[in-house]
Amino acid sequence: MISAEFVAHRGDCSGHIENTLSSIRSTLMAGIRLIEIDVQLSKDGVPVLFHDRTLDRLTHTKGAVAELSLYELQQLRLYSTQESENEKTRHNFASIPTLDDVIALVLQYPSVRLFVEVKRINFLFFSYQYVMHQLLPCITPVSERTILLSFSYRFLRYCQHDTNYQLAYVLPNWSNLNAKMLNKLKPDYIFCNHELIPINYPFLNDQYIWVLYEITDLQALQHFYQRGVRYFESFDSVNLKKALQHAAL
Repeated sequence: MISAEFVAHRGDCSGHIENTLSSIRSTLMAGIRLIEIDVQLSKDGVPVLFHDRTLDRLTHTKGAVAELSLYELQQLRLYSTQESENEKTRHNFASIPTLDDVIALVLQYPSVRLFVEVKRINFLFFSYQYVMHQLLPCITPVSERTILLSFSYRFLRYCQHDTNYQLAYVLPNWSNLNAKMLNKLKPDYIFCNHELIPINYPFLNDQYIWVLYEITDLQALQHFYQRGVRYFESFDSVNLKKALQHAAL
């Protein structure tokens, strides 16, 4: 029987806008206990949930998160990329949540762990030190179940020297699976797009905990599970978990 761990990629995106309180709440209610969220700082230094480098796709507004204050960001409406023009007028208003909002929700679920991805675009506007200074007060209440995640190797090295948080490194490409770099960083987890994985990579002999993302179906999950992977990140983790449970019956 497959005993996989599901990581909700930006919450439950199957029926909710990504990185919103409703997407995270849906995930929690479905029993998913690992959640990945994306964090950027507003112009006034408040950690908020947002993935993209620009606001265009989800808010239809130009610019970056760090170019607007929290007040300005929370006046923007979030749009689902899947809804039609007619549907947009019927949906309730959804806004960009703060990291504090999410932590308050997660505190109600003691077994939940958070992968907090600190987006690289933060470092075009702020120093590593400033970003961590703004993050720490938010995540301290759940420090023992928070993992700091990033594509930025240098930021994670900074975290390694200045905090005691678990670390997760996202491989930008397969060439970044560099033994010398990883031996210095010693990440607790490595996140990787499953499409980058060579066909013969020996997961069973690896020292790292791998989390493969963009997993959309049971066939891909079963394939990598047989090769030794146990953690799978998906935008549709709720339905993927249900499908695996149904297949086991």
